[in-house]
Amino acid sequence: MQVKNAYDRLGLLAIGEIVASVLNDLAAFAQPGMTTAELDELAGSLLHAQGAEATPRKEYGFPGRLCISVNDEVVHGVPGDRVLREGDLVKLDLTADKRGYVADATRMLLLDPPDETARRLADTARRACEAAIARAVPGMLLTDLGRIIQDVAGRDGFRVVKELCGHGVGRRTHEAPEVPNYADHSNLGVLREGMVIAIEPILSAGNGLVHRLDDGWTFATADGALAGHYEEMVIIGADGAEISTARRL
Repeated sequence: MQVKNAYDRLGLLAIGEIVASVLNDLAAFAQPGMTTAELDELAGSLLHAQGAEATPRKEYGFPGRLCISVNDEVVHGVPGDRVLREGDLVKLDLTADKRGYVADATRMLLLDPPDETARRLADTARRACEAAIARAVPGMLLTDLGRIIQDVAGRDGFRVVKELCGHGVGRRTHEAPEVPNYADHSNLGVLREGMVIAIEPILSAGNGLVHRLDDGWTFATADGALAGHYEEMVIIGADGAEISTARRL
């Protein structure tokens, strides 16, 4: 999406605030012993209370309100009867829309007592996202944005999952352009003022390879290693990126 006026910006900030607040509430509610389906039900109730709804369910028929990926599950985890346990690394990925505007963000939750590798992986994914956002300005090559993420991950001993990437967003869940998490020189995209993108480092503590599970949705690491995923939606402004999925209240 390209922001064309103040109305567009306010619409994106409004749904971004809803997504951020729901993710914050889910993280506070989650605990060992509950199922991912229970978290998903709560997400639906919280969205409904704010006049929003889950977008992937409408667009793709995804069997849930949010993607919940645990430990070696990378993205698109399907909510169900899986019971959360102590030490789990949980990725909560929520995309929702209101009044025609879509926001997308992911947060990671470490259930006590956290594994040290999980703690480091979660911290690295978040910092990689923040580093990329801090450098995102009009005229920047998308491959250079990906290099920033790759460099942060590599310094901490983690690998980027190259098969998965960020994307344009704003009117639909996935729009052009693809936003790589590594120095992908085949990607000739350039950041433009007004562009709306999801920056989302997707990292592995192992070899970085993934496969799709039998449910047809969930991607997991091929070697069973832990996976990390952190995501913010940003609007590219003249002087830098504005995070629309940040908490502002």
